[in-house]
Amino acid sequence: MLLATLAVLVLQTPSLARSADAKSALATANAVIAAINAGDGKALSALGFPEATVQSITVNSDGTTTRRSRTLADDAASLASLQESGPIRERIFDPVVTADAGVATVVAPYDFWIKGALSHCGIDTFTFVKVDGVWKVAALVYSKQTTGCPPRK
Repeated sequence: MLLATLAVLVLQTPSLARSADAKSALATANAVIAAINAGDGKALSALGFPEATVQSITVNSDGTTTRRSRTLADDAASLASLQESGPIRERIFDPVVTADAGVATVVAPYDFWIKGALSHCGIDTFTFVKVDGVWKVAALVYSKQTTGCPPRK
């Protein structure tokens, strides 16, 4: 019986570590969203690597897509001016987190509000790398559409 219990514990240890990593990666994704909502570019920059990238794919009204690429630092610098246009709020829903060996992804539907009105929605994808026990943003990729956004509470 003792051997069976030890075997279960040994087999579950990697799973438990991945579970803890998944929770901390999700906490970092939530910190990214909190920094965006606060218009805090310094906090956003601190969550990522200096070379972290941001890619957005916008679905245009004619069905075509436009890709925009920039650095996380560029997005962080633009947060203050975006916040000046009115209060902003981004929310993510039902995140799916995968974490293993110092790499994690968080994928979640989101919506984005400006001045209390729905601006757009899509899918957020956060890619993190763990360095010295801390998850850092390596890349953010998201889709952006202004129509067909599901109502969410």
